[in-house]
Amino acid sequence: MVSNLHLSGKFSTSQEGEILEFRTDGTSHTFSWRSPTVDKVGAYQLYSNNGLYFLDLHFNYAREATYQFTILENANTMIIAFTLTDNEGRVVTAKKA
Repeated sequence: MVSNLHLSGKFSTSQEGEILEFRTDGTSHTFSWRSPTVDKVGAYQLYSNNGLYFLDLHFNYAREATYQFTILENANTMIIAFTLTDNEGRVVTAKKA
C-alpha cells in the first residue's frame, strides 16, 4: 500500500450516474463502483512499482482488475482527481464528488 497517499471518499466520473467510493477503516480498504450498468463492491490496494502507481480491485477474494493509477490533483496527501487506465487502454477519469 502507498503509505503517503490517501484515497477515500466519493468520486464521480464523466459517465452519467457513475460513482466510485473508497473507504479506509484501519487496515481495511474497501470500494464500490456503481453506475447504471456496473455494481461492484470489494477491496482495493493502491501500490507503486517502478515509479508508477497501480490500483488492484478485488471481488470475492480474487484480483479482478488492475489499473494504472495516475494522480491528476491532490491536496497534501489526499487524492482529489485521478485516471484509471486498464490493460486495453480504456481510461476512466474521476474527481472528488
